[in-house]
Amino acid sequence: MRTTDVVKRGEVYAVDAINAIRTARILKRMSQSEAAEALGVAQNTVSRWENGKTEPSLSDLIKMGEIYEVSLDRLCGVMPR
Repeated sequence: MRTTDVVKRGEVYAVDAINAIRTARILKRMSQSEAAEALGVAQNTVSRWENGKTEPSLSDLIKMGEIYEVSLDRLCGVMPR
C-alpha cells in the first residue's frame, strides 16, 4: 500500500480509485489471479486496472464491491466526510 491509503477497521479509505481497488483486494487477501477468476476477467486486466492503464466498467466495479465487500464510493476513492 502507498502512503495515500488509510485503512480503518478493515475498510478502505483511499484518495484515488487505483489505490482503493488494489487496497480492497489486498485486504480481502486475494491475489490478482484469484480476483480475476472471481470477476471473470484475465489477471492482466486486474493488473491494468490497479496500475491505472485502463478503467473497470461500472458492472466490474459492482462485482468488485460485492467480492471485496466494499462500497462503490470506497472503490472510486471517495473519502468519507
